[in-house]
Amino acid sequence: MTQIKDRVRASFLWEPILALRARGFENRYRRWRDLYEDWLDHHGCRYDESACISQVRSRLKDRGYCVSPRPRGQIRTLALIGECSWHPMLLCALGEIGEVVNCDYVRFGLDRPAPPEKAQDNRRRFGDHVLEVLKEQSKERPFDWVFAYVNGSHIHRELLTRIRDEFGLPTVNMCLDDKNCWSTRQLGGQDCGQTDLADAFDLSWTSASVACGWYLARGGRPIYMPEGCDPSEYHSAAGQYDIPISFMGASYGCRPVVVRYLRRHGLPVKIFGRGWGKSGEFASSPADVFSRSQINLGIGGISFSEMLTNVKGRDFDVACTGGGAYLTTFNPDLANAFVVGDEILCYANREEAIELAHDYLRRPDDCRAMAQRARARCLRDHRWSDRFWRICEILGVAPGGGASARTCV
Repeated sequence: MTQIKDRVRASFLWEPILALRARGFENRYRRWRDLYEDWLDHHGCRYDESACISQVRSRLKDRGYCVSPRPRGQIRTLALIGECSWHPMLLCALGEIGEVVNCDYVRFGLDRPAPPEKAQDNRRRFGDHVLEVLKEQSKERPFDWVFAYVNGSHIHRELLTRIRDEFGLPTVNMCLDDKNCWSTRQLGGQDCGQTDLADAFDLSWTSASVACGWYLARGGRPIYMPEGCDPSEYHSAAGQYDIPISFMGASYGCRPVVVRYLRRHGLPVKIFGRGWGKSGEFASSPADVFSRSQINLGIGGISFSEMLTNVKGRDFDVACTGGGAYLTTFNPDLANAFVVGDEILCYANREEAIELAHDYLRRPDDCRAMAQRARARCLRDHRWSDRFWRICEILGVAPGGGASARTCV
């Protein structure tokens, strides 16, 4: 079946199929966006980061959560992270701020589809496991907070209620796909996206600034932060460019159509990733490919849509490597993370991508200099560990962020 799908995506048949599916996805997104914009207008509400932080602290104080802020390296985290794909990078970054104990939902089959009854049972067993780990590990040394990278298919909101009532710990969830899967199917009376978890977590970290209003409308306390980078994993290898332009990523959504279009108009895009058939190559080291490529192509569309965009982990991985220039789809959130035209390059459509790529392929020294500025920006502002430290400051677990020593935040 996978091979058939790959062949369809590689054929002329995929473009009309993609257009149809993109239209459906974009219409669904617009319904979410307009629904929540209407709610915000009706209630005279707007997202204010400082107000949300105050609400988080008041919520923790009201339930008697007292904390002694700890220095870097001494914060103990209970993580709920599936150890698949790139996710172990999060555990490494959490390890920079202190000890991490992870509850891996992959061990309970929650990383793959299952019949509803089985999926509910897996979710319940995972929840029981989390509570058991909390109970046993807290005897040795209490946790300071709970960090989750989950959705409603992984945990039931009842688990968060029990963590709050039985252990009092702050709970934080990160979602990097709100624009794509804010609301999905139902499982046991709970949405498998974020809608039914939004008010249950003490703090919700979203990588889509527009979704902050969505969390507010669902009773949540959001903060916007994009993904981060791991400088120890992504750094430049010495050497000359031997790949003019590369794209790294699986073949899905609009990507095959975009790559074919760029190739037809003279860009020698070399592909690394699964699903591309004979035209794709395997890369044992993404950082090596990013270093060897004079231009690293990004495609910022989400799901089937080329028009709707979101920041992506690859935006920071490529920039952090500091090897070749990064050329990707423009979106306002990304423009707040980097200086467009100085640290990264952005295009609004395929024609701009072609023109920028041809221009910068003639300017290897400028590509190298731009990549080095992007890495410097990542080292200064965009490490995963600094993202986690910022969250801990908000919770009062880390010093700073307005929390004083031994305070009930």
